[in-house]
Formats: sequence, structure tokens, C-alpha cells
Amino acid sequence: MAQSKAKAKQATGTPQTRTAASFFEDLLFSLVKRSSIEAAQVWGLNSIGALAKIACSNVERFKSFEQPEIVERHRDLISKALFSGKVQVVEFQESNQVQLVTKRLMLAPIFMEQESVGVFELIMTHKPTSSDQQFIDAHVREASQFLSQRSQPPQSVSGRDYEPSQPTVSDPDKKLHSTQDTRERDVAIKKSLGRESNRKYESKSNARLDLSKTDSGKDFDSCFDVEAFVLLLNNQNDLDYVAATATTEARRLAGCDRVSLATSSGGPIKVAAVSGQDELSKKSNMIRAVEQLAAFVVDSGREVVFDPTDRETENRSLDLAATYIEESGASWIRAIPLFEPEKIDFDSNVHHSNKTAIGVLLLEQFNSREMPNYEMVERLTPHVAQAVYHAVRQEGVFLLPARRRLGGFVKKAKLTRVKTMVASGLAIAVVAALALVQVPYQVEAAGKLMPVQKFRAYSPFDGQVENVLVTSGQRVQRNQPLIQLTSESLNAKHLSLTNSLIEKTKLLGAYKAQLNETSAELSNAALISLNTKIVQLGLEIEGLQQQLELQKILLDRSLIRSSIDGSVATFQPGEVLASRPVGRGDLLLEVMNEEADWQLELLLPEKRLGHLVDQIANSQESLKVKFVQATASEDEYDAEVDSVATRLEVSESGVAGISIYASIDSSQNIRKTIGAEVIAKIDCGKRSLGYVWFGDILDWMRQTSWRLN
Repeated sequence: MAQSKAKAKQATGTPQTRTAASFFEDLLFSLVKRSSIEAAQVWGLNSIGALAKIACSNVERFKSFEQPEIVERHRDLISKALFSGKVQVVEFQESNQVQLVTKRLMLAPIFMEQESVGVFELIMTHKPTSSDQQFIDAHVREASQFLSQRSQPPQSVSGRDYEPSQPTVSDPDKKLHSTQDTRERDVAIKKSLGRESNRKYESKSNARLDLSKTDSGKDFDSCFDVEAFVLLLNNQNDLDYVAATATTEARRLAGCDRVSLATSSGGPIKVAAVSGQDELSKKSNMIRAVEQLAAFVVDSGREVVFDPTDRETENRSLDLAATYIEESGASWIRAIPLFEPEKIDFDSNVHHSNKTAIGVLLLEQFNSREMPNYEMVERLTPHVAQAVYHAVRQEGVFLLPARRRLGGFVKKAKLTRVKTMVASGLAIAVVAALALVQVPYQVEAAGKLMPVQKFRAYSPFDGQVENVLVTSGQRVQRNQPLIQLTSESLNAKHLSLTNSLIEKTKLLGAYKAQLNETSAELSNAALISLNTKIVQLGLEIEGLQQQLELQKILLDRSLIRSSIDGSVATFQPGEVLASRPVGRGDLLLEVMNEEADWQLELLLPEKRLGHLVDQIANSQESLKVKFVQATASEDEYDAEVDSVATRLEVSESGVAGISIYASIDSSQNIRKTIGAEVIAKIDCGKRSLGYVWFGDILDWMRQTSWRLN
């Protein structure tokens, strides 16, 4: 049935009227049926110069080539055969879920007027024999004759257009990036912008190519300029140098108004250089817009070309480009991704391609009437990408800045053997000094400067402040009233107890009078009962009297008095405490004696406690303290440790530490301000100079080593 259909197609007309698709379908049908070929398909260039599948026989055998991980390698092989014009037989490995499957591919170019315009792709079970080769050559010649008679490459057949296969591994819109096929890459760029914008892009590119040579005879596309650019670009591996050279020279060679370069080494995008600018403001809106646009290009792996006349650009890229244009004022931009160099295994026929974007080259025009030299941009981009790739890898070398400085020092000084020995001796001396020289070791603590004599007034019961009798800073004497409190519950209870006492007292008097008057008339039982009541009332009255005494003590405490001579340290106690309800134990105000001795109230961090404890155990003398005030750090004062707490405390800032009290010599002229912050250093004996300088690092290493073990 299929053969009869093929014969019917052959009889439909001449090669000029017969469609290319029907011709190649019949040709492939004959080729597969009469040889050891399993499957075959024909590739050609369509109207815009991109690879397109024309016909296919046994489609199922080619479906594996559409897998994302191998589609790009497959297209690279076809491109090589098409543009080299040579027959190639390769072993193509594709990964199956179970095993690696090897396919033998034969790629035979199809010529028209001595120009390669298509490729036969054949899947074979074994190497082609001489008879198979002759049979294949005959079909290739027949295809070439058919195309020559048509006088032009096939474009459309009975409403069937050439449909290019998807060029991307993971993203259907991602453009091809092949250093061996710049034409196919340029076509893929235009394809992402739509068919209408393709025509605009092509016309602008051609116009720029026509104008690439100025009247002065300077050729922007000359090999000399490109070679000089490559040599200059690869002169150093320093990223700053590569970025500055790439932007400056690319701007000159491509004829752009401005060129920017952004790089990515797996982290955030960073703008490395902008042509014409020596310094970059990384927080400026323009640089942020470049970073956002570059991040999109790196993530998607495709170009962004913005032209105000193009309306088919993808919304996301259009928004990012418009945001950048709004900041920069450019009328046209082109953001080109820079990929890592492709890796080719020369020991096998398998071509590996791992395209990872490492940067973005951004071209800008401020005059919409002039367009850059697209051909020159395509020639320069691979060189810039390779130089940036090596520079970024160079920047990732461990301790690179320090090694560069050391290398520069060695190169500049030109150390001789004697100088090397002197330098080695100095290094040994420094290490010995760090290990052997003993210097004082001090631990640092922060705290406050406070008077030794202090009185804190607390509320003795739940009540309310009735009156504040002192003011802030007022000098008070011992037993001087400070605050008057009142408590309705205490007053009510005192009144209740008083009334109960009066009532019980009257009742007791009545019982005693009854006993005196009627004792002779009462029976023994009544007499005993009356005496019992008298005794019971006496006990109750005694209890009420004791409770009244306690209530009186509490009421007396409602008037809070100072226990020391001093000054009121609480700021504005009248405004803070007036008519305020208070609870039992609430701090109301403080009185401090500023004329007496002063002391330091320090909090030593927990990690320094071990040094302090060791020094206290090994020394019979009080530990010396040196401190400065935060308000006057130019003056240093002396103190001595008096007492050290035995438990950890947590400060208001959440830092755990040990409280330490240190006395101050009164002969020192210290600016005495209550609660002034101080920074103190406590002498903890002598340690090696290396431990004093690098002890924290050594302790951290010990802790880390212990955790790992």
C-alpha cells in the first residue's frame, strides 16, 4: 500500500512542480527498504537559514534524539556535517534508563551548485559496505539533482513549512551558542524575537555591515583588530583588567555608545566594568537595573534585544529592559550571555556540551539611527566569554590577594639567597618571640561606676503612693521621710480589729461583773461555764491586741525613711510615683552617698572566667584592675578586685557573665557620675605574646577540634 502511494506521488509532476517533502519521503522510503539502514531523515536550511527537518522515515527510531540531555549534541553533529561538506560516520551514545545505547550515525551532505544545503542522517546497524555506500551515494546525487532543477532551496510544500526543531536542552526559547556555527546562533537569536522582528533585525544587521567601513578606510571587522583585541584581553587573568579591556575595546570595535560587563560565579550578579567609567556606584539605580537584567539573562541563558519598534519581545525581558532603559536613557540595548567554554573529548566521537552562563555583555545605543556592527559582536563574544571564564576561576583561588601581594613583593625585591636567609631568620625570630616572650595578660569586662553606700526604698505592702516628700538630687539625712504610702485594705483591717477589741473588752467586763454579783447563787456547772467564757475572751482580746500591734508596725512603715545620708538618685520621683499604685517589693527610689567610697560593678563574660579563677588561685594578692570611663576614655584609673560572684548572671542585654566588685582608691581624681559606664581590664598574670595576641583563635580551634572528635 505504501509503495503504491509512493508511485502515485512520483507520477504527480516534474521536479519543478513536485514538493520537496514528497520527494524526500519517497527517497527515504526507497533507501530504508532496499538497504541495511534502519531509519533515515533529511535536514536542510529553511528560508531564514536555520536547520529544519524536511522528511523522516521510521520516526520512532529518532525520538530518542529529542531528549533534552542530547538534543544539542545531536544538532551539533548535523551542523558540522552541513558546513564541512564531508561524510561522517560517528558512534553516538545516548543514555537509556537501563544502559548506554550506541547508535551508528552516517551523515551525508546534500549539495546544490557546489554548496552544502542539507544532510542525510542515517541510522545503521553496522558499518556501511561498499554496496551500501554506492546505494547511498546514488540517492544523495538524486537529491542534489532534484534541488538543482528546482533552482532554489525548498521553502514550503503544500502548506507545510519547515519547522526548526527546538534548539534548547531545558528551555524551548533558549538560543544556540556554538562557536563553530555563528550563523545558526544568530538565526536562533532572531527567532526568539518573532518573525516580523527577524526581518527588522536582519535589515539592521545588513545595514551595519554595509557601513562597517568608514570613509577613512578603517575596517572595524579586520582580522588585525580582532587579533590585537584577543591578545590584549588575555594579557592578564585579573578580572578587573579583563572587564575593563573587554568593555573598552568592544565598544570601539563594535561601534557602541556604551558596553557593560556583569559576571556571576554561582552567587549574586556583580557589575565588573562599564566603558568610560573608572568607578562604579554599586548602590545606584542604574547598576541595580543592570544586575536585574543580567540575572535574568544568566538564568534563562538567552539574549535580550530591546528595540522600541519591536512589540513581540517576551514580557519579562521587555520589563527588565524597559526598567534599565528608564534609568540609563538608552534607545537600544542587547544583553548577550557569556557561556563557559565547551568541553570536547578528543579521545572519542562524543561531543559534550555543558552550557553555563557566567556573565553578560550589555551593549547600548543612545542614537537610534546607528546600529552596532553585529558581525563584529559575534566574533568578539566567544573571546570575551573565554577570558571572563578564566578570570572568574582565577578569582576563586584560595588566598589569591595575599599570594599576589607576596608574589609582587618577591618580584619587586628580587630576593637573593642572603636576603632569603635573613627573611627566614626574621620569621623564626618572630615565632620564637611569640612563644617565649611573656607579657601581662588582661581580661576585659564592662560595668558601671557606683557609690558603695546605697539605699533602695521598696514598697512594704500593696498600696498607693500618697505623697513623695523628696525631689531628684536632694540631699537627705538618715531617717528622713521619703515617701508616704497608704493602703485601704490595711486601714480597713486596722479599724475592724479595733472594733473587735472594744467589743470583746466590753463583753469580758460584763462576764466579770456577773461573776462577782451572782457567784454565790450560781451552780457549780454555771460557774464553771462563766469562768470558761471569761478565759476565752481574755485570749481573744490578747490575740486582737497582737494583730493591732502588727498592723500598727505596717502602718508606721507606710512612711518610708532613708537609712543613710546621701542624695536622691532617682530622677524625678514625684512625677514618676505620684498617686501610683504599687505592689509589695516594688522599687520606689534610691538614695546614694556620693561623698563616701565608690566601686566598680563589673560583668565579666563567661568565656573569660577560667583565666580569672586560675589567677585568683595562684596569687595571694588582690587582682589589679585598670579602667576608663566611656565619657572620658583619655584618662586611665586603678582599682582592685574585692569580691567575685559564685554564680553566673544574665545582663539586660542577654550576655551571661560573672559579677565582680572592685574598689577604687579615693585619692584618684575621678569624674564621679552615678551609673557611668566603664571598661575595665583585669590583670590575670603573664602569658606568652602569641597567646595574648592569638589566644581567642587558639581557644576556638580547641573547641572546634573537641566537637569534631
